[in-house]
Amino acid sequence: MDKKDHYSYGLDILRLLCTAVVLIYHVLPDAIPGGFLAVCSFLVLHGYLYVLSFHRSRSSIVGRYVKRIIRLYIPMAIVVALSIYALRYFPNIIWLNEKPETVSALSAVNNWWQINAGQSYFARLTNSPFTHLWYISLLLQEEIFLPLICYAYDHLKKKLGFWPVYVPFLIQAVATAMILPSYCAKGFPQMRIYYGTDARMFSTLFGMALAFRHEQKRFSPSWMKKGPLSVLSFLSLTAGLIYLFFTITPDSDLFNYSFLIASALTLPIISLATNEDYPLFSQTRNPITRFLSSFSYEIYLTHYPLLFFALSETVLEGKMLFYYIGAVMACSFILHFAMDIRFKKDVKTILLSIVKMLVLSQILYIAFFGAQDIYAAKDNTQEMADLEIQLAENAKFLEEQQALYEERQKEKAEHISDPLAYAEEVDAENLPVSGIGDSVMLGAIRVLYETFPNGDFDAQQNRSHYPVMRIVSERAADGTLGNPVIIGIGTNNVLPIEDLRTIIRSCGDREIFWLTTTNDWQFKNNDTIHSLGDEFENVTIVDWEAASRDHGEYFFSDGIHLTTEGRAAYATLIKQSIENVYGEKIAAIRKEEYLENRILGIGSSWLMASASSVQASLENCIIIAEEKPDPASVLEQIRSLKEQELMPRKCFFVVGTNDSDEDLISVLLPELEGIRILIFVIPPGPNSISPIDTDNIESSYPDASVYKWDISYRTDPDYYLADRVHLSQTGIDNLTSSLLSVMDTSWIGTD
Repeated sequence: MDKKDHYSYGLDILRLLCTAVVLIYHVLPDAIPGGFLAVCSFLVLHGYLYVLSFHRSRSSIVGRYVKRIIRLYIPMAIVVALSIYALRYFPNIIWLNEKPETVSALSAVNNWWQINAGQSYFARLTNSPFTHLWYISLLLQEEIFLPLICYAYDHLKKKLGFWPVYVPFLIQAVATAMILPSYCAKGFPQMRIYYGTDARMFSTLFGMALAFRHEQKRFSPSWMKKGPLSVLSFLSLTAGLIYLFFTITPDSDLFNYSFLIASALTLPIISLATNEDYPLFSQTRNPITRFLSSFSYEIYLTHYPLLFFALSETVLEGKMLFYYIGAVMACSFILHFAMDIRFKKDVKTILLSIVKMLVLSQILYIAFFGAQDIYAAKDNTQEMADLEIQLAENAKFLEEQQALYEERQKEKAEHISDPLAYAEEVDAENLPVSGIGDSVMLGAIRVLYETFPNGDFDAQQNRSHYPVMRIVSERAADGTLGNPVIIGIGTNNVLPIEDLRTIIRSCGDREIFWLTTTNDWQFKNNDTIHSLGDEFENVTIVDWEAASRDHGEYFFSDGIHLTTEGRAAYATLIKQSIENVYGEKIAAIRKEEYLENRILGIGSSWLMASASSVQASLENCIIIAEEKPDPASVLEQIRSLKEQELMPRKCFFVVGTNDSDEDLISVLLPELEGIRILIFVIPPGPNSISPIDTDNIESSYPDASVYKWDISYRTDPDYYLADRVHLSQTGIDNLTSSLLSVMDTSWIGTD
């Protein structure tokens, strides 16, 4: 058998399977929720192949490090530099952690950076093209120790023999495997568990242990050497691994041990695939799988940056998904081709190497500009830390305001259904708004409370639409959801249209003001949000994205969260949007409030004499009074007020001094239907007119309130001028005082 026949094609199948699983998991995470476990198989395979490579190579320890740098680090550094350069052509992308995350990737500590950044809301919020490089950093960290482990193992094995060294190594590998489930049991953050080198090292040690055992002696039972059993075993174990990929989620009962299970399943798969005595070894030979497997590392490197840029422009569905896969394969192959330079003396290899160097030179030329961009990039870490402190302070402030709001609700809950009636000075700022949003709204929370002092706001970091559905439903049910409702979400995830419709329906007939987002490049929600305005009459779109465009001073470095200027503009835009929608309503209620407080007085000479005194006490009072008022003329004036929509909602009569007063009442009262009426009746004096039939008025107009003035006022000579008909100043003052007193104590009120 020649040297080529010793190549294990079965490992190519495993490598390609795991590569495909990782790619699908990143593109369509819901399709294969346990795809993160493929890394376990990668690590086992890495440990296994490293031992074999170590013992086949005669390089010095320095030479080994150089080879691994060329194979692992340089392609990664090139992809990083090219990705940073590509940002020049995607101006809408705002990558908050560009500087620190890039430096962490190039420093081979990206996994630890992500663990630390995972405690920060902002690092979680903003996606990046390098999220997947945690694994490469882990590999590079392992590469520091793996040669030392192999040297120490070989040295001890020569002195002590195989088993005295192998058994402790195997025990150590198993003991290391307990770190991850113990972290899970202690409640460590998932990012700490998943990304930690100490928690994931066991998979690599498992692979190394298998390789050490295979180099010593393989277990090859005779019954596996014939027939299809080796193939069936390989397929069954691979199917079990695939089953884990499709069923395990972070919420699964087996999650804590799924990493160990996946790693353990990979061991017999490798063992079967690499045993040359089994039929499987020869039956898995396939040049296509070997070709694809040769650049699987480059596929892993390039797929995520390409995914990052693709999702910033489009949705990966249908043909776009095929274009994306084609781009990944093409870029991966070109990078692998350019890096695979071999120095041999045959002409064909030399010519091919020259072509490869030309391609590599072009790649490095572009990467050089990316390196310049890395150096020039701004580090926003401190700025974002300051913002997070502000948001924490705002969250505490919000809790205090919500407690106050609950107290106010106990007293004013009846106004939620009629927000315009709640305003003491009718304006948008006086409406009982409810605002529900994410950290953008939380950042502006103090300004929002200043803008809407009667409002209630509920904003939280990292909020998606799911809790908003619950909040709106619960508050609508218990009567604490204000009107109008302000909603500001969509910064943290894609918003499904049906869930947004559910939120709107839960709001009932309340007016809803929905804000657009400024990171639509990341989560394409604005088209969905705008469609709500077209679909629902009570939904108004507050286009914050359009209003804030070209206003860099509104934002922190992430282009999402608001500076002092941005918070003021944000609140102002919301208020203006509410005023635009409520403009006619507010104008109508202002007018109604004005007319509600306005009073019409109708009478003859006595009211005419007292008009100035009455109007001085009743600011919004208009008087229609004549010596002998003509009912038709007064009726015309009342109809004119109605036509102008200026008719007061309260009216009083001062009657009893003219024979025509009863006719005046009978003509006008039908026209004053819906108006609150007070009839102030002056009793007849000596040698005066006949008294008004108040009983008839009360029976004919039950909604009118009739009050008879005390007869003593009529007979007091101090109330009259010398003609004993017109009122003196004393009479005017007493009439005014009596009239106001009746208004204060009767149903009409003077407000």
